[in-house]
Amino acid sequence: MIRRPPRSTLFPYTTLFRSPGSKKFLVANHNHIFMSIESLYAVGVHQKLNISEKATSVSIFGCSLIDESIHRKLLHRFGVKPFKNVVTSLLPFFKFMIVKPQEISKAEEYSKNCSVDIKEDDSVAQILEKIKEKTVALQKSIESHLLISQISLIGSNVLMAILTSRAKEVLSSHTSDVACLIGTCGGVVSASIPSSLKEISDAIRSSEHAELFVTMSKQEATEWLRNDKNQIGKMFDQFLTDHGHRCIKEFDFASIPWAEDPSVLVQTLQNSVRSKWNPSVVTAREKIQTPLSTLQKKIIQIIIPKIQEAVRLREIGKSNGIKAVLLIRKAYRQLAAKMVSEGRLPDSGLIYFFTLWELEQFLKTRSSRLLAKVSRRRDMQSKLEILRFPDLVSSVPQPIIVEISHGEETSRFSTSFILKATGASEGVVEGTARVVTDITKANEIQTGDILLTYSTDIGWSPYFPYLSGVVTEIGGIISHGAVVARELGLPCLIAAKDATKLFKSEIGRAHV
Repeated sequence: MIRRPPRSTLFPYTTLFRSPGSKKFLVANHNHIFMSIESLYAVGVHQKLNISEKATSVSIFGCSLIDESIHRKLLHRFGVKPFKNVVTSLLPFFKFMIVKPQEISKAEEYSKNCSVDIKEDDSVAQILEKIKEKTVALQKSIESHLLISQISLIGSNVLMAILTSRAKEVLSSHTSDVACLIGTCGGVVSASIPSSLKEISDAIRSSEHAELFVTMSKQEATEWLRNDKNQIGKMFDQFLTDHGHRCIKEFDFASIPWAEDPSVLVQTLQNSVRSKWNPSVVTAREKIQTPLSTLQKKIIQIIIPKIQEAVRLREIGKSNGIKAVLLIRKAYRQLAAKMVSEGRLPDSGLIYFFTLWELEQFLKTRSSRLLAKVSRRRDMQSKLEILRFPDLVSSVPQPIIVEISHGEETSRFSTSFILKATGASEGVVEGTARVVTDITKANEIQTGDILLTYSTDIGWSPYFPYLSGVVTEIGGIISHGAVVARELGLPCLIAAKDATKLFKSEIGRAHV
C-alpha cells in the first residue's frame, strides 16, 4: 500500500533506501519514490475503522485512502493499537514542544560537513573515497529534514484529530479549518522565493530599463542582471545567494542549480514585468466552522505556534539538505571530469546513473557490461519520468497507461461541471485553467492562470506569483503547494483526482 510522492534520479541515493534497520517508510521502484502507508499504521489500528485513521490519511495525503478492506489488512498485520503505542507515536511532536531535537539544530552543520576537499593530484579512486566518506553527512542532513517533516505531520494529525473528535466522517470543513488554523507561518523558505522574485520584477517594472528588459533574450537579460551594480542587480545577487542552490528536481545530482543557470528565473521575471496584475480573490474566512470545547480551544492555542514552527523548520531543513546535495554534486562533477579526461568514462553525464558500489567496481574493472547498464538507465530516464502509478497499490508498483482524451473525458459533462477536492488554502477565484504536467513546460503559464498539475515542489515556486489559484492531484495539507499558496494568499485545492485529464488548458474557465 503505497502512495507516490515526487520523483528524482535515485541511483546515488541507494544507501539511504538500504540502510540497516530501515523501516522502509520510503521505497524506491521504477526510479520513483513511494511512501509506505503501512508504516504510518505500524503501531496498530482500532478494532473498527475509526475516524482518526481516516483523518490521518486526509491530513497527509489530502484524501482518505483507508477503507474497510485496507483496515482489515492493517488489523491482521499489526493488530489493535494499544494506548502506549498511541503515546509513543506522538512523542516526537510533544518533545518538540519542549525542546528542539539536536538533529534539527545541527542540520546546517551536517550540510556544511558535506564539503569534499578534492586536490588537483587526487586520483579518481581517492576522489570517490572522499565522496563516500561524505555520504554519512549527507544522510544525516536528509534524515534531519525527514525528522522535522515527521514532527510537522504529527502536529497536523493531532490538529485534525481534535477537529474530527466529535464527527463521524472527515468533512471538507475539517480540512479547511486545519488550513485556516495553520494559516501563514511566516519565514517559510519556499514562499520567500516567489515573494523575492516579485519584489525584483516590481523594481524592474518601475525602473527606466523595463521596456528594454522585456525585449532582451534570456542570455542578455541574465547578463544585465548579473552586471547591474544598482539596486536591481544587488537584489538579484542576494536572491542567488539565498536560493541559488535550489532548482527543478533539486535532489537530482544531474540537475543544474539556479546559481549556475538562472535562465528559468530570468524568464519568469520578464513575464512578470510585461504584465502588472492583481488577482481578484475572495479572501479566506478568519474563523473555523467546527464547534470546539473550551479545553480543545486551549489545546489548539498551544500547539498551533509549534506546528507553524515545525513547517518553517521543515523548509529550512530541506534547504540545508539541498545545500548538502550541492556540495556532493560538485564533487561528482569533478570526479566525472577526471574520469573523462583519463578515458575511463565516455560521457560525464553517465556518472549519475551509477550507484556508489557500482562506481567503485567500475573504477576497478572498467567493465563494459556495467557501462552498458548505466547507459541503458540514462536512456530510460525520460521514459521513467513520465510514468504514472495508481494512488494506492498493494504489491510491486506497476505503472498505468494514461490515455488523455479531454474531449471524451468531459463529453459526459455539460458546459460546466464540479470536481470535488480538498481545500488546503481558502479563497475563491475564477481564471483560465492551465494544465501543466511537465515543469519544463511551465513557461506556458500566463498571468492570472489557475494551475492544474500533478504535484508541485520548489521548482514551481518562481511561477506562483503569476497564478490566481493552484490545484494538485496529490499532496497533503502541509505539502509544498498548500504551504506556499497559503503564504501568498492563493486559493489551493489538493487531492483533485484526474484534474489534469478533465481539464484542458485555455478551453474554459476554472472556479476554485
